[in-house]
Amino acid sequence: MRMTRSPRPDGGAVGGRDFSPRVCSAIFASRCVGFLPRQTYTKTLPASTAPSLPVVAGRAKMLREGDAMTEAEWLAAKHPAYMLAGLGPRPSQRKRRLYVCAACRRIWHLIPDGRSRAAVRVAEQFAEGLAEGIELGASRAEAKAVLQERKSQGAGEWASRACYCAAMKKSGDAMKVWLPVLYAAQKQLPAVRPEEPGGWGRVARRRSAVDTELSSLAALLRDVFGPLAFRRIAADPAWLAWKDSTVAKLAQAAYDNRSLPSGRLDPASLAVLADALEEAGCTNADVLGHLRGPGPHVRGCWAVDLLLGKE
Repeated sequence: MRMTRSPRPDGGAVGGRDFSPRVCSAIFASRCVGFLPRQTYTKTLPASTAPSLPVVAGRAKMLREGDAMTEAEWLAAKHPAYMLAGLGPRPSQRKRRLYVCAACRRIWHLIPDGRSRAAVRVAEQFAEGLAEGIELGASRAEAKAVLQERKSQGAGEWASRACYCAAMKKSGDAMKVWLPVLYAAQKQLPAVRPEEPGGWGRVARRRSAVDTELSSLAALLRDVFGPLAFRRIAADPAWLAWKDSTVAKLAQAAYDNRSLPSGRLDPASLAVLADALEEAGCTNADVLGHLRGPGPHVRGCWAVDLLLGKE
């Protein structure tokens, strides 16, 4: 797609701020989804600059490349693109892929083909070291075949794209899963026209539904990565050894016993784990508060991983 050329050869200007071609392309992709305010774009976007990992914020704030994100901003953020920009390359491949799979399970009911669901299951197994790369590749090929068969651009097609993201070879590339997940959720919303009677009210409700989906995807990021992207939290060996490793056993049970197909960990089991952890001498408010919090909690939950020694 072609836009007005910028007088600067090295980048574009958006709202008076200069951005690299990669940032400009990400802004353009975000605008297409409909969650950034209308801007003036002054950069030609060749095919080679198609967005990979989104690097812009939501409606209010955008990060320049290289900007640091604070923990307070991370906790308050409601947009996954902004959070991913602040996350950087630090998280493990396992956590990245488990986040992608958890995002896919949010729209499980919209996935039309069993091959796409199978790709998510294999991706989860691969993240845990229970499947080989050749199995992941085979599931990726099957998920791609589904995409080639579906041309409707409806919710099912976008849900299938999300599943393909889960099976990608590089989990960093797969982190853009939030975009097709959001598209799939949007496709479920009724079309609205502001000029119709009551149209603006329906527009506001649609916008609220989109914001809710974005906030839910942001909450998943916080559950999987937590504050560990900004500071170190260590598990005291004394907690894990307390009463014949009761805490470790409860953590493993909570990790293993999840609800399917949602993939959510049982809040009651996590609350029991938090109580046992407190009895074992843990006073860390971050760990206890997260385990007792409303979640969502999924595989890769940073507090459970901390107790199990997973990265």
